[in-house]
Amino acid sequence: MARRAERISTATPKLEARQLWSAAAAMCLTLLPMVVVVAGVWMSVAGLITGTP
Repeated sequence: MARRAERISTATPKLEARQLWSAAAAMCLTLLPMVVVVAGVWMSVAGLITGTP
């Protein structure tokens, strides 16, 4: 029983690290479309200002 508890306690930080990376990846995938839209608007405005068709 003690060995099992030791294995669980040693595996917990690894799982937490994986969950952290998974959450970071999910956030990036969620923010990516918004970044693309903002960049498109920015380039459109820059094109209008500089007169580029």
